[in-house]
Amino acid sequence: MGWRGNVAATRDFGLFGMLAAVVAWAPAKASAQARSAAPSSCKAEVFATGAVATIMDGRSFTLDDGRDIRLAGIEVPLPPAPGETGAAAEAGLAASRASLAELASLVAGQSLELRQIRDAPPDRYGRILAFAYAQRDGVPLSVANEMLARGFARVAAQVGGVGGDKACAAELLGKERLARDGKLGLWGAAYYAVTGAERLAELEAERGRFTVVEGKVSSVRESGGTIYVNFGRR
Repeated sequence: MGWRGNVAATRDFGLFGMLAAVVAWAPAKASAQARSAAPSSCKAEVFATGAVATIMDGRSFTLDDGRDIRLAGIEVPLPPAPGETGAAAEAGLAASRASLAELASLVAGQSLELRQIRDAPPDRYGRILAFAYAQRDGVPLSVANEMLARGFARVAAQVGGVGGDKACAAELLGKERLARDGKLGLWGAAYYAVTGAERLAELEAERGRFTVVEGKVSSVRESGGTIYVNFGRR
């Protein structure tokens, strides 16, 4: 069983967040381009178009009209916090630069379609959450799918910004799975490894960060609107 979200330790070793347990599979021999350009299960509606002016990080960019966009459905490595040093910080910086460069290769100077599954409010930084599509040889290319297929992003705990839908989540998880199994992009680096639920020290080090955790779930419960996924009794 896999879990993804921001790590927060509790007294009974509970890790909580949005459980993403739906998985889609695609032929392993298909190219990343073909997988991403195929008809999408994410039934999102076009609400805007715009040209990319500035790329902020591996999931965020600004359009030429000043709107800030954050790609829905994916998470990417972010730079270390100010003052953070050491091997983990260096690895995080390298990973964040790699994801930014990959996004730049896909959208820099491009005119994009912006789509949403349903109306999603801006995030706390005022960025519009959206799926972005570029045109390649007349075919809409999902930027999120391509980032996942190349191994430079992970599927977010919430798809679409406001819960998303199962078919879309399954498609995104399928792209991630193929890249992970093939150790493509960042999946070939120790920094991007899936953390075992029994490795408590490593989980403590990831507190507050987006992390993919794998282990046998012993119990699931909901309290105060939060879903707790417990990998152990303590």
